[in-house]
Amino acid sequence: MNRTKTLDQKLIREILGYDKFLMLNMNLIKKLGVHQAVILTYILDSMEKRLGTNPRAIEEGIIIFRKDLQDKFGISEYIQRQTEKTLLESNILTIETIFDGLVRFNRYKVNLENLFDLLNS
Repeated sequence: MNRTKTLDQKLIREILGYDKFLMLNMNLIKKLGVHQAVILTYILDSMEKRLGTNPRAIEEGIIIFRKDLQDKFGISEYIQRQTEKTLLESNILTIETIFDGLVRFNRYKVNLENLFDLLNS
């Protein structure tokens, strides 16, 4: 994906809205499900914030711990895995699992073009 930081930010803001609150896109909920929309919105919001300091944030992805998602949204690890499976099958998300000693975390990458196509279909 060879687009400018500004275009990526614009696409993310089109999906999330222009408010500073974490809001869910109703089309995401209808097409993917509530948990998928919550997690994807959080990932996109985190990526958009990183684009301010790192123009390659979309290509590099964002690292999020399962515990963080559970603490922030009350989504269990089981539901997180089911949600990730749905997003992987939809070709919206790519997940790289990283082990650092005993700590396991995921690097999430979002295919903005596929997501935008899904929302506009």
